[in-house]
Parts: sequence; C-alpha cells; structure tokens
Amino acid sequence: MDKISQQADRRAIKSLVAGSVLLLFLGIIYVWAKFVAPVSQHLQWDAASVKLTANFMLTCFVIGILLSGMLIGKIKASIIVLIGGLLLAVGVFLASLTPVGAPWLIYIFYGILGGTGVGMAYNTILSCAQQWFPHKRGMAIGISVASFGFSTVIFAPLTAAMCDGLGVVGTFRILAIAFAAVTLALAGLISKPETVAAPAAQANTSAGDDQTLAQALRSPNLYILIAMMIFGNAPYLVSNPSFQTMATERGIGSLGTLMMMIVGVGNALGRFALPAIASKITARNAALIATATTALCSLLLMFAQGIALIPVITLVAFMFGGFSGINPVLTADYFGLKHIGPIYGMVMVGYMIAALSFPIIFKVLDLTDPPKYLVLAILAGVTILLLFLLRKKETASGKAGSV
Repeated sequence: MDKISQQADRRAIKSLVAGSVLLLFLGIIYVWAKFVAPVSQHLQWDAASVKLTANFMLTCFVIGILLSGMLIGKIKASIIVLIGGLLLAVGVFLASLTPVGAPWLIYIFYGILGGTGVGMAYNTILSCAQQWFPHKRGMAIGISVASFGFSTVIFAPLTAAMCDGLGVVGTFRILAIAFAAVTLALAGLISKPETVAAPAAQANTSAGDDQTLAQALRSPNLYILIAMMIFGNAPYLVSNPSFQTMATERGIGSLGTLMMMIVGVGNALGRFALPAIASKITARNAALIATATTALCSLLLMFAQGIALIPVITLVAFMFGGFSGINPVLTADYFGLKHIGPIYGMVMVGYMIAALSFPIIFKVLDLTDPPKYLVLAILAGVTILLLFLLRKKETASGKAGSV
C-alpha cells in the first residue's frame, strides 16, 4: 500500500470514529421525554406544552439535514459539523436561560436551534461515512447510526440523574459545555475523500452512476423512498410514547424502566445489525425483513401480555433502528454516493411528515389498542408494497440499471 493510500485510510478511520462519537452526543434529540417533567416544573408550564419541544426539534432536525445537503460540496464537511454541533450547544445553553414568563422560548432555543444543528451534523457525518467506505457502506452507516441510537441508553438515565441533582438550569449548562467541547475537539476530523468511488455491487445489486438532486427529483424512486419513510416509521413513532403506559396496563409496570432500557439497546443494535446484513443481502431485502417483522410485531401487540410484551416491543425498536440505518444505504443504491447528502435530505422529509402527522392522526381518531395496532400493521404492509414498486435504477446517462 502506497503512502497516499495509507494516509487516506487513516483519514477515513479518523472521520468514522470522530463522527460516531459526535453522533453519540447528538442523539440527545431522542432524550427530551426525560426533560418534560423537570422542565414543566421549572418553567411552571403544562407538560403537554413542554412535550411540543420535541416536535419542533424533530422538524428542524430534518430542516438541518436539508441545509447540510445544500452545503455539502460547497464548504468543508468539518465546517458543517462544527456549525451544527455549536448550534446545538448554543441552543441548549440558551434553553437554560429561558424565563418563566416566556417559556415558549425553549421552542426556539432547544427545539429550533438544537434540532437544526443536530440535523446538519448528522447528515454530513453519514454522507462522509458512506463516501469513505463505498465498499463497506453497511458497516460504516451501521456504526454511525448505532452511536446515534445508543445516545438514548446513555443520556436518558444520566440526564434524569442530573436534573434531580443539579436542576434543569445546571443540567442544560453542563450539557451545552460538553457538546461544545466535543464538537470543537472532533469536528476537524470529519472529512470527505477527494474522489468518491462508486458503491460496490452487492448481491443482486448493481452499483450505478451518481445522480444529482435535480435528476433524482425526476425519478419515481425518490418519491417511493419518501413514502416508505412516511409509512415505514409510523408503527414505532405511534407506539413508542405508549410503551411505558402499556407496560403498566399489561401487568409488568414494575419492569417498565428496565423494558425502556432494553428497547433503547434494541434500537441501537438494529441500527448496526441491519445495515451490516444489507451488505450481504442488499439494502432492499434488509428493508423487506425490517418492515415484514414490524408488521408481524404490530399484530402481536394487539394481544401480547405480561413478560411476552418485552421481546415484541424490543423487536419493534430493533427494526425501527435497522430501518433508519438501511435507508441511507438504500438511497445510495439508487442514486449513487456523490450527491447523497442533498438527496437523502429529501428522503428524510418523509420521516418528518410521519413524526408530525401520525401521532396527531391517531390521537384524533382515538383508537383503542387492538384496532390501533392493526392499522399500524397495515401501514407496515404498505411499506412492503412500496419496496416492490421501486424501479430498476436509471443511471445518469438515462440507461436502466438493476438494484
């Protein structure tokens, strides 16, 4: 191996490791539930209003992904990650200054600033990981998104303990300092290769030409992938807020906290395992496994009682995490790696739609448990149908390839 190749390999490993550590901290986006009670008490604001902060953060998470997609290729990846990480740190610090007289400011500080920052850094890190490891994309994405998922396992109990001991203000300020320190230390290690190799042809998959966002917008496959994000994520997004309550209602209330920790681990492991499996059986087939299993588990949630509830819910979380990890790989399968940042940003719009719409729809419909999970199984079934509707990939030259 020549000296240039060795230097490139070192840069690739540094970028992957640094990005994974950063994503561990950026995963704070999923921990807001632990802040609801202490923030509600601190700001003297009702819990329902405090919960809305997560909606703002999730919406702006996708907006941040879109912004980073526009910036990738125009400025250094490390600069985008630096901006994103510092936006999160500033947002969390300003959240500590939110006055009781204007509690809605937390939507702007934690939700809008923080969410945008997380999205910018997240998309950039994932894009760089795939571009550095075109022949091991499943591994690279799996490691990256698993770190993002494990954040819940680490920060959920940590932030709860910090709020108990230090209060909301102290917790936010310490977290802000930690986010800023980690970002300043590691953002400079995130980089893109000078040239982007074509994705490796996997089993039953052909590596195709890179397409621009403009070309992708003319492809039916892009809109099918967006629809898959909408319907494929609905079962977890609707079920997740009810997991703790479900444990109590179905006879394992004393195991509720343990179950949620297991669910967090399952989510994180799925993010690593299914992208790795996708390297062997193609991302499309791995997505079929994830959605079919989710549909089955949604049906089982209609009846599961007692201790049997834990493995079913864990499988739902595992497949949700896996589906999250597969989608960047699947997007690159159809559109190539060179412009994966902006194209995957468009695909993630589907996730934003699902996260914002389905919880509201199901609340308005006020479905009781058995019918609710039947509907969720049907939504997973729609995702399976969409996977079969994905067309053979068209290369940039307009010729058909196969995926």
